[in-house]
Amino acid sequence: MGAPGLMTGGLIVAARASAPLVQRLGPRPVVTAGLAVLCFAERTGRDEDDLEVRVFAMGLMGALLEGVVYWAEHDYQHDLLQLIDRTLDTFKDLPKR
Repeated sequence: MGAPGLMTGGLIVAARASAPLVQRLGPRPVVTAGLAVLCFAERTGRDEDDLEVRVFAMGLMGALLEGVVYWAEHDYQHDLLQLIDRTLDTFKDLPKR
């Protein structure tokens, strides 16, 4: 079983890195989330306040975070780039809305 998680702002962060990492990041995850929403809105021609744009952006960020947590919980034994590819493959099969 992997390291226990810490719930932080709706995202699970590996407990091994939780306190120092979260303290160092400060507001960056929130800024990054906002930038992701803006980028997806611009690329799709949709409004940044569109629920589907926000859900997709946050879903993608959560999935990428989970890929990194999985990597850490498995003692960094997997190839991180392959895990990210697997994570992103999950999104290509989502229905278009």
